[in-house]
Amino acid sequence: MLATATLPVLLIWALAGFGAANMDMQGRKTRLLRGHSDSKASLHCCDSIAGHDPPMLLVCDASPDDHIVAFPFAVLAEAPTPGMHLYQCGLHADSGRCHSNVENSSILQKCIGQQHCIVDMASLNENSICPPATELQLRVRWTCHCDVAGCQSQKAILPPLPLRARGNIIVDASGSRFRLKGVNWAGAHIINVPGGLDRAPLSSLARRIRTLGFNVVRLTWSVESVLSNPKVDNRSVSANPKLMGFHALEVMDEVIAALANEGVLVWLDNHMLDTDWCCDRADCNGFWFNTRWSEDDWV
Repeated sequence: MLATATLPVLLIWALAGFGAANMDMQGRKTRLLRGHSDSKASLHCCDSIAGHDPPMLLVCDASPDDHIVAFPFAVLAEAPTPGMHLYQCGLHADSGRCHSNVENSSILQKCIGQQHCIVDMASLNENSICPPATELQLRVRWTCHCDVAGCQSQKAILPPLPLRARGNIIVDASGSRFRLKGVNWAGAHIINVPGGLDRAPLSSLARRIRTLGFNVVRLTWSVESVLSNPKVDNRSVSANPKLMGFHALEVMDEVIAALANEGVLVWLDNHMLDTDWCCDRADCNGFWFNTRWSEDDWV
């Protein structure tokens, strides 16, 4: 089943409010560059544990001329022990016995002005004040040029819909062949939202999927999540503050709309009955019903 979104756009040009809006944009730009939070702004965050995780890839890609402009927060600290909360994007609380602020380190400063930048943890270890045997974690939040400049990416075009099979090929509504080039985006069947919304802006994730050459996304979901439609854990969408307080289906709508804006179709995958990790022989999720969810629930 393919689900797509058609988004009507209403443009209202209010000349009377343009001056005030411009002043507000300048104030927002100053706050972001100084590292102050903006309750509506999306965030760019990453964390990596030395010796376990690959180097970080920091990206700003809202437009062709987007680039990294600042590091409001960067800390090299003792890694959380199993069972502890992981770094939450937007919160600057330091955990562990020791930490070093590395916002001004030469390794990160060389990223300023770049659209993509790789940060290797090994290059930052010399900045640590922790004991030599300490397992270290780097936590970074960066600001992009388009976060403060308000860049607008050009909307991509969806193929003429609906799609249909013609013999052994898929064609669009105009009869042209359409080859599906898909990628999986998991998470919603486990935590009620697709993974990654706690680390990157939704628009950036959708754009990255398109620029990598994909035109369809397989979005996982669970029957439990759809029928109960719970409020999502704010930690799961911490890089997208506007989604905080949303219910699971509202977040899914936003994700589908963002993908549609990038010309990417959605394949809705009913991955689980229960909202849980998949899969195990004992989880009773192999069919479209179990003792907790009936066939009528599924239908």
